Amino acid sequence: MATAGIVKYEPGRGAFSLPVEHGALTTRAAGPNNFATYAQFIPMCGGVAAEVVDKFHNAVGVPYSSYPRFHAAMAEMSAAIFVDVTLPLVPGAIERLQSGITEQTSVPAAATPSM
Repeated sequence: MATAGIVKYEPGRGAFSLPVEHGALTTRAAGPNNFATYAQFIPMCGGVAAEVVDKFHNAVGVPYSSYPRFHAAMAEMSAAIFVDVTLPLVPGAIERLQSGITEQTSVPAAATPSM
């Protein structure tokens, strides 16, 4: 990680440090830019690598139960994207949700999919 510039190595102290600007990407406050959210998937997928290979050889799938934190990690990632990226695309949506949407709005007929 030091070679990639993610962390800094201080040879005089024999220590590594995380630059402040990089630390900002490891908290929920970073929203969809939270690297830690995505990094959860690395050990999760690595932990089932042998099972994935076995399942390919036997032509069966790997069940969700093999990924114990999958749904929690996906929920965290989806929430960050939904709140920080998707909701702002709808004018007034955040303000209406924060204040409690009280009126029923209808969807224009042209936007309703036909069956």
